[in-house]
Amino acid sequence: MKERFVILLVIRMLYMDYLKNGTVNNSELLKDTIEMIETSLNADKMLGANKENNMVLLHYCKDMLAQTSLDRDILIQKLEVTINDVDLVGKVIKCFDKPEDPSATAKSLYFEIEAYTVDKVVEKLLNTASFTFSRRRDTIVDKKEFMNDISRTLEKYSRANSGANSAIVNRVDLGDREAVKDVYNSIANSYEEGDLLLTGWQYLNDLTAGGLRRGEFVTIASLQHKYKSGLSVSLFIQLAQFNKPILKDETKKATMVLFSLEDDVKNVFEFIFRYLKKDLEGISVDLGDFTIDEITDYVHGMFAKTGWILKIMRVDPTKWSYRGFMDEIEELERTGHEIVTCLVDYLGLVPTTGCLKDGPMGTDLRDMFRRIRNFLNAGRKMLFITPHQLSVGAKNLIRNGVSDIDFVKEVEGKGYYAGSGQLDQEIDLELYGHVAKVNGVSYLTIQRGKHRLPTTVSEEKKFFLLKFPENSPIPGDLHRVNTGLRKLEGTGDSLEDMMF
Repeated sequence: MKERFVILLVIRMLYMDYLKNGTVNNSELLKDTIEMIETSLNADKMLGANKENNMVLLHYCKDMLAQTSLDRDILIQKLEVTINDVDLVGKVIKCFDKPEDPSATAKSLYFEIEAYTVDKVVEKLLNTASFTFSRRRDTIVDKKEFMNDISRTLEKYSRANSGANSAIVNRVDLGDREAVKDVYNSIANSYEEGDLLLTGWQYLNDLTAGGLRRGEFVTIASLQHKYKSGLSVSLFIQLAQFNKPILKDETKKATMVLFSLEDDVKNVFEFIFRYLKKDLEGISVDLGDFTIDEITDYVHGMFAKTGWILKIMRVDPTKWSYRGFMDEIEELERTGHEIVTCLVDYLGLVPTTGCLKDGPMGTDLRDMFRRIRNFLNAGRKMLFITPHQLSVGAKNLIRNGVSDIDFVKEVEGKGYYAGSGQLDQEIDLELYGHVAKVNGVSYLTIQRGKHRLPTTVSEEKKFFLLKFPENSPIPGDLHRVNTGLRKLEGTGDSLEDMMF
């Protein structure tokens, strides 16, 4: 697309927007477009009237962008004084013709201008990639990662060129009563059948206004060795136990995926077996009394009975990245799986390769969380759960006298995440956990932090405790006598490192 034509598009869009809104549109798109054109014209070594007129036209366009109002007669007067080319003046004047629907015209122009900017970005991307691969290949650490990065970037821009702005979820004109009703109904019905997923603890369902939801990004934060993985895997099991698969695409296979970045698959499998034995039969088991086949058959039988396919993968985080995670999810989708729940234990161990690093400390970690969250919600509506470690600042609260019982209440909402104090901005539901020992009895304390929901939950329901059985994971209590506690008298010393 020639630069002159794009400048004329920008001029017309500016005028159409002004007719529609009464204000000059100085959006980032138009600013970026003008900057790209200017760069392109400056890079052109050819001299002559054509380039000179383009530069004059560009400055005329920039002057329009800086105005607070656009009067057609004044614009034409400036035009005739500024540009000597009669043919070009005539083309610009046509930009000020008033169409029947300025709004529709502006929208069409937006997509044409956006296409130009995308083409320029892609051109630069491919030129840079080609130069790097042909001339500086030795600087590429991982060729597969290099190619994946290019592929994902190109995919993003191909969507941008499709003629629809995928970033806009809903539009509403408050003067249009029916449009307002439609948007309200779409929000009210945003959680469809199968989106609400029950957990196995009654008080946790109360705390989350009914359970976890597909599309939520959930963190379970605690100090080191305070049962965050145990709680996460317990929830993973419960989501399969108490929820029948209801898929968006009935031709797919209902799947739950667990990526373990710390524990071997054998350890995770054994924890699931111990949990199920305690939950279903009320017994604590010695793993030495069971063969591998017995453990496998027991766990597989439970998941198969509920209709879920369980995938457990052990990952070496030092060789992984967020792109590797995306590749695994996409491969499962290509092979017929609809992933309803995904647990990554834990995401904070994944290197932030390819993420933004310019900014305050932790920018790269926060950017990785944002990328994962956006990926999971790009038409997938997948529940994502990851434990995350709390910072040294949180640990200092214990050293400074905060009791183990009250610890989760003290850290809630204060940004005590290891690696980034702003991580909470990328999270939909925050759960905090800690282990407390009172009079020789161990308890798991759970506190809710932020939850992106239109409903509210009373403060007293945001905290509860669960008692640890001896030598066993904590079983659920759904459809049974509630084993949760709202408060506990007395405090004690922290429990020594436990399971997980």
